[in-house]
Amino acid sequence: MRLENFTDISDSLRCGVYALCTKGVVIYVGKSKKMLSRINSHRQAWADKRRGKAESWIAERLGIPGLLFDQVWVRPCRPDEIDALESDMINLYKPRYNVQLKT
Repeated sequence: MRLENFTDISDSLRCGVYALCTKGVVIYVGKSKKMLSRINSHRQAWADKRRGKAESWIAERLGIPGLLFDQVWVRPCRPDEIDALESDMINLYKPRYNVQLKT
């Protein structure tokens, strides 16, 4: 089915790796089996932080950093490929907010 003047984002609902960007720079790479809800969690954690909720339940329980981003890129993949793909993307872009990069 094709809807006129709409964009199909069905792949965004599936398993894959995502990159959050600010002003054209990749700031975070993550993975999820439900990408859309995970990406929304980053935005909600940022909103909580901005409102002064120092310890939002999202950041605290899920370990998701609250980040301000203006672009989202997604790369759907099979569940058995997700870890390797995320690692490859982190090594390629070296985003500043990925915990794996902090020593």
